[in-house]
Amino acid sequence: MTLPNRKFGVEIEFVGITPSFAQAAIRNAGVSCQYEDYNHATRNHWKIVRDGSVTVSPGMDSDACGELVSPPLVGEAGIEEVRKVLTALSAAGATVNKTCGLHVHVDANDLNAGQILSVVQRYAHFENEINAFMPLSRRNGRWAMTVGGDYVANLVRNVNRTGDLRSVASGLNRYYAVNLVSYARYGTVEFRQHSGSVNATKVSNWIQFCVHFVARAALQPVVSEPVASVASESTTTASRSGRRPNYSARQRLIQRLAEPHYVHRYALATVSGFADTRLTFHGTIMNEIRQFADVYRRGIAYRISITNQAMANVWMGLEQATSPENTPIRGGIRAARTATSNLQIGTISTEETLFMDMPSDIRNFYHERASEFS
Repeated sequence: MTLPNRKFGVEIEFVGITPSFAQAAIRNAGVSCQYEDYNHATRNHWKIVRDGSVTVSPGMDSDACGELVSPPLVGEAGIEEVRKVLTALSAAGATVNKTCGLHVHVDANDLNAGQILSVVQRYAHFENEINAFMPLSRRNGRWAMTVGGDYVANLVRNVNRTGDLRSVASGLNRYYAVNLVSYARYGTVEFRQHSGSVNATKVSNWIQFCVHFVARAALQPVVSEPVASVASESTTTASRSGRRPNYSARQRLIQRLAEPHYVHRYALATVSGFADTRLTFHGTIMNEIRQFADVYRRGIAYRISITNQAMANVWMGLEQATSPENTPIRGGIRAARTATSNLQIGTISTEETLFMDMPSDIRNFYHERASEFS
């Protein structure tokens, strides 16, 4: 087995046993695992959390379900750890039903916008072939919608308009076969289409497929065409008209999103530029989000563009934005377009195949799976 040196993570939804029983089984296998309250925080250990989308099968105890989430893993050692964990989980009595899914995250922090969009474009190009080895329930389903049609073209258009893939991704629906919302939040591309499984071979093969798939797509990024005018723009662009932002509301939003048990606390600290210990909780999180979103359209996605301390201070009204001529500007600021190219959708070569650069055993496994579903 040869696997690209790229980090990955896996989320495994299961039924049949309680989270505490699953935790004990995994620990007995010699792997660190913790049963936690629901959260989206990245851990250095395996964790088990509740998942509201998973429903137990008839005859099972109501609490006999959960979601098992890996820490960031890499290479063959990571695959072997997945196998060990799933062998223990399955032996303990865990199983799956149609409400369960299997999600794989592949690190994309080192990829540019063209390479990441190429992952989606390539998946759309081969989607019919991928569908062939997926159950009917996982083909353009509720939790993993198709990325075919105009999906990629719309993505490219919006990235060219804003100059910021993360900002565009933050406003997407995450329930697509290839989810880019995870890129905005965690710097990963999430593959959501696979059906739920606690079978070590099925899960490890899908992880390898996804990691190889990203590596191949990164070699053929969506085409870039130079745009000279963008390079001359100031690093900070401020709106010169319109209603003055409610800085108090912005500060309250930051504070309320940073409540210690809120799942994005640490990510928020990175986005806002403040240490997480400085962000305190003062009220109801969801009410504040709704209030902010009602007053400022795109307000929630807008905070994703705040990438350093200085910009965070201006966004929260603690410093004053200035124009390139250093004159004060009323209104809010936004991150300037830093793109130096215009992304264009290219044509995937007819010589390109779905399993390009993948080991033969992965290709053979999915050819057999396609035969089973045909």
